[in-house]
Amino acid sequence: MARYIDADALIEPMKNACMGVMSGCEPFNEPLKVLESAPTADVVQVVRCKDCKWYEEQDETIVTCLLVEAGARIDGFCAWGEIRNDGEDA
Repeated sequence: MARYIDADALIEPMKNACMGVMSGCEPFNEPLKVLESAPTADVVQVVRCKDCKWYEEQDETIVTCLLVEAGARIDGFCAWGEIRNDGEDA
């Protein structure tokens, strides 16, 4: 299974580690080149039912999706999920 990471979150600290340093950054150069030239994957962030603004909890394992008006699992997800804003009732 592929492992997707936020490459920018890795690249920036590596670059920042060498800010203002005259030497000693050579070990970072090749990995930075590889990361910056790596192909990007066509992925979409998953929104789990438990984090979705459309869910209504029934019990510890079952929720109702108010968008499609059907049952769902708390650890389930779908293509129409939307992250619940802070302060919205779960």
